[in-house]
Amino acid sequence: MRIANPAAALLLFAKALELEPANGEAQANMKSATMLKCNLDADNANKLFRAGKHDDALLCYQSIDASQSGDECAFQIANNMGAIYMQKQNVLRALECFDKALALRPLSVDTIHNKAMALKGSNQLVEALAAFDQCIAAQPDFYSALW
Repeated sequence: MRIANPAAALLLFAKALELEPANGEAQANMKSATMLKCNLDADNANKLFRAGKHDDALLCYQSIDASQSGDECAFQIANNMGAIYMQKQNVLRALECFDKALALRPLSVDTIHNKAMALKGSNQLVEALAAFDQCIAAQPDFYSALW
């Protein structure tokens, strides 16, 4: 099924499910439309992030139910939110976001590095050094991890 307007489709599928809650086709279409809307919202937030409009991007990311978007999209949301929180000097929130991202993609060297920088910024130097070492072990030419 092709969904041109996921927000409108969600309303229609919700109405169909009100009338017939056990309708498997409506349930499947609702799930597809929900995931599509989450991914489109995340794409918009990513554009704002890349354009340097971090406050707007953060608001957009926060409005997305990442559990409905798929792991890759949820990873990007968490990692980018962590980067924004680092810029805002909110290291604890950044660490929470990086941990969420790493739960979805544990071998992301960029995210491990982001977490290492957050740990370093919060003066957790032993943990930061371990994370930098993890970056270098995973990718020996990852020059950003050279403290």
